[in-house]
Amino acid sequence: MAIEGIDGSGKTTFARALRDKLEGGGRSVKLTCEPTDGVVGSLIKRAVEDGIEPETEALLFMADRCEHVREIRGWLRRGYDVIADRYVYSTIAYQGERLRQKHGAEMEEWLWMLFQPFALWPDAVVLLDIEPAEGLARVSGRRTSRERFEDLRFLEGVRARYLAMAEKHGFIVLDARLPVEALVERLVDALLQDHSKR
Repeated sequence: MAIEGIDGSGKTTFARALRDKLEGGGRSVKLTCEPTDGVVGSLIKRAVEDGIEPETEALLFMADRCEHVREIRGWLRRGYDVIADRYVYSTIAYQGERLRQKHGAEMEEWLWMLFQPFALWPDAVVLLDIEPAEGLARVSGRRTSRERFEDLRFLEGVRARYLAMAEKHGFIVLDARLPVEALVERLVDALLQDHSKR
């Protein structure tokens, strides 16, 4: 399962609460995130702080994800449920928006193409949706390597990309303004409802 959303949507808090809920029910869970703490992920964190071209940034995120997918496949083989705090959809939303702003043209197809050779698709994608202004208010004063992404106009473009993907690919969209406990319960209900339809 992948958890997605703009900065300030509460993804990490939600992902941890979901892990605790599943583990409380007897499931074995691996909670992971992107960028990873691996070799490429560590390079991304430094590169983002220094400022790099959007094409380079997108390629680095995909390289990190390639290694991450290898790890995820191993966890799945060992019987773990895997929760990813950000996945390929973040690259489509964030780096896709950076590329559009630079080139004035849509380059989403190129990003999906980069993912195809090692693609691993999650069973479900959860989008925690929030207005960018409210998300920014939540993270104001927080010093992170993602500060360059914390711009209102930019996040409006990112959110639009997320919502377009949600409609196209059938994400579970939750209102990020709700308390985390309520969000977890709504996700469980949505998953149970989806399972009953199969």
